[in-house]
Amino acid sequence: KMKKFLEREYIKITPEEDVKNLTHYFTVPKGDNDVHMVFNGTKLGLTDALWAPSFWLPNATSMLRTLSYGHKMVDIDLGEHFLNHPIHQTLIKLSAVDLTPFKRHIRTEFPELNVNDGLVFGVWSRAWMGAKPSPEWAVRFYYIADEFVRGNEQDPSNPFFFDKVVINAV
Repeated sequence: KMKKFLEREYIKITPEEDVKNLTHYFTVPKGDNDVHMVFNGTKLGLTDALWAPSFWLPNATSMLRTLSYGHKMVDIDLGEHFLNHPIHQTLIKLSAVDLTPFKRHIRTEFPELNVNDGLVFGVWSRAWMGAKPSPEWAVRFYYIADEFVRGNEQDPSNPFFFDKVVINAV
């Protein structure tokens, strides 16, 4: 799992002197032969210092109150949704991860990183669970990406183009 984070540069190797704070992480079993890595931002101590706008997310109970008979809903797991969104530069140095337990694997898989014999640290560059503003960051960046993907809605060559001219029926 850690290999994927390094490959995608969610975590970047950093010198020990740049480490200001460590992110707590643990694994949770996922199926019979897999684990889910949880990077718990609440242990950083930053959560209380971060401001987040009032950002309400629905839960199952609040959603059920809005539905009437015959409606259907679906619950999807966006999996790596938070990992797609960067955190602010000022938080990166405060979001370090101790990679020392993975030193041997990092040397094997990423020889170009020249990992030393001492402790090995990386900095987390993506939104992490437990930070007050993470849900707002994720939704804000999602809408920016959505707007980018859809392109210019005024361009007739865009598949999402909608000609607003009303055609009169004969």
